[in-house]
Amino acid sequence: MDIHGQIKRRLLEIHRHRSRYAYFPIFIILFFSSYFQREELTKLSNWWHPIAIVCLSLLIRFVNLEIFSNSWLRGEAWSKAINFLTMTLGGAGWGYHFCNIFEAYGASSPNITYALLVVAGMIAGATTSLTASRSSYFTYVTTITFLAAYPYLQTFSQNGQYGLLNIFIFYIYNVSNYVTAHKELVRMVSIELQSDFEKNRFRRLIDAVPGYVAFSNKDLIYTDANSSTLSLFPDIIGKKVGYENSDTLEFVENFQRSTKERDITERTVTLHGLESFYLVSMQKTDDEGIVIITIPMDELVKTRKELKAQEAKAQYSAKLASLGEMAAGIAHEVNNPLTIIQGSSMVINRLIDESPPDYANIKILAGRMSVTADRIAKIIKSLKSLSRSGDSDPMTTINVAEIINQCMDICRQRFSNFDISLVLPDLKQVEQLKIIGREVQISQVLVNLLNNASDAVRSLPERRVEIAFNIHIEWLDILIKDSGSGVPQEIQAKIMDPFFTTKEVNQGTGLGLSISKAIMLEHKGELNYLAEEKVSTFRMRLPIVKTT
Repeated sequence: MDIHGQIKRRLLEIHRHRSRYAYFPIFIILFFSSYFQREELTKLSNWWHPIAIVCLSLLIRFVNLEIFSNSWLRGEAWSKAINFLTMTLGGAGWGYHFCNIFEAYGASSPNITYALLVVAGMIAGATTSLTASRSSYFTYVTTITFLAAYPYLQTFSQNGQYGLLNIFIFYIYNVSNYVTAHKELVRMVSIELQSDFEKNRFRRLIDAVPGYVAFSNKDLIYTDANSSTLSLFPDIIGKKVGYENSDTLEFVENFQRSTKERDITERTVTLHGLESFYLVSMQKTDDEGIVIITIPMDELVKTRKELKAQEAKAQYSAKLASLGEMAAGIAHEVNNPLTIIQGSSMVINRLIDESPPDYANIKILAGRMSVTADRIAKIIKSLKSLSRSGDSDPMTTINVAEIINQCMDICRQRFSNFDISLVLPDLKQVEQLKIIGREVQISQVLVNLLNNASDAVRSLPERRVEIAFNIHIEWLDILIKDSGSGVPQEIQAKIMDPFFTTKEVNQGTGLGLSISKAIMLEHKGELNYLAEEKVSTFRMRLPIVKTT
């Protein structure tokens, strides 16, 4: 129902309600008016006709508005027609009654003055009682006025003319008052309906909140709540905040004493021995009260834990996969030195058996074995270092050149296997540069970027990866460039999101770049994809340790 329909229905309700208070007073006034003027009035044969008409109109009106009230409130045509009939009968009855008194006592009798006062009272009373219905008012009042004026129309005396003029002036005055009163009533009804609409909308809004909403006054007494809250705590209205949990009272009191207007926080609440998790939002109101919104987070917390566990598993799987690839390359790296050691050992054994032994060659071969063993130890050390998490390692001063060399020990064979050209920078330019961080984690980021670069170019005609430096006053940029086609513009903003990957299914976890970015941020640095470069370029930016 639109607003106009609602206003109309509300006016019909007001009209029906006010009519209830008019039945008995109208009957009493009519009774006493007839009783006190019975001496001459009852001499007329039709003296009882007006009484019967008024009583009949009251009876029909009562039946229409009370017994068939639903039809009236729905504005059905037949009910409106009956209402029009009762207003006409009621007005005609009072006008007829005045005409009888006029006929019985004459125009100059005091009884006419009394009768006119009764008619004036009925017209004035109708201005209030029938304010809600224009058709009822004008039908009723106009009928009374014209019938009351009828006796004066039959006489052309000066008194008759003044009487007629007074009746119509009084009629116009009351009509003017009614129009003003009706407009004011319609305005008030509109405001009331708009207020009801806002209250209902507000109620639907807070009931739609996926949680518990409660309102407290400045004394922290609950004054209202949404349906979810009332279903859980039906007796909450009028209770003190925190009556079900003392920690809640202290929590809300701290917010009330603070200078904050709004606060959002996560809380753990224990009720009836059960621990639950909630997101609590509090807002202060203009009357010093507080709106408290509590949203259950049990499922979210559970999902967080599951997601964290899954992420840990994914990171572990990614590390195992990376270590597997490294191990394949390192096996080859270690196999060659082992072959050298084995061959040297066989030659030494043969030289020892000679007489005399060839100590000069034996010494040379032993030295070669020692150097080769050191190489194997270095490779294994790099593998052990990169296989650790490094999260708990302390921040130390790191030499950049050493990190590059360490990563090359791990990645060199991978590049060789796919015939990828690896272009290294002149490490002399960074020999004196130091950074603060965890060596293991910085190495892991660099290895991850190199592995990604090799994956990007391994199937291309031109397979090339380059490491370069840009040295600034406060920053060192380590650039990893490859000959690939780069990252499409539409996904550049996503490539460092967790679990986002452009690799084939089962070829990547989508965690490498997101973990690398987190590590760089923890080191007060940055990891960026440089979209403006002509080649695909990732930049590791790290702060340089200032030397005095």
